[in-house]
Amino acid sequence: MKNSKNTHSSKFNIYVMEGTETSPHILFDADQGLFQMSGRSHPEDYHSFFAPLIEIIEEYVKKPQKKTLMNIYMEYINTGSSKYFIKLLIAMKSVVNEGYEIEINWLYDESDDSMLEIARDFETVLKVPFNFIEVEE
Repeated sequence: MKNSKNTHSSKFNIYVMEGTETSPHILFDADQGLFQMSGRSHPEDYHSFFAPLIEIIEEYVKKPQKKTLMNIYMEYINTGSSKYFIKLLIAMKSVVNEGYEIEINWLYDESDDSMLEIARDFETVLKVPFNFIEVEE
């Protein structure tokens, strides 16, 4: 992936992917139970972008922290990305099924109704409550 820097440290269980114009910045710290994603998501190859992240999450949910915090602040998600977002969120939701806690904070710009609507759709599909946090522009 051009202009992308991926860092994965198994010692500290940290995964970082620097954002680009077409892909979001990602920070996943398994030791802290923290997942953050922000930016734009319309990569050329959805599978190549999301597959490693989903794989890491599937490993995490085998031994999650008592509480997992997800902070998501997206400017744009296209249709292809939204399908992978659902897969990613479903993978992360499995911690709830095992009796662990998950908090999903979806941040959105106050004038961006489309990102709020996408998040509400995700919440409906997952059947896990989201915290919707409006950010002033």
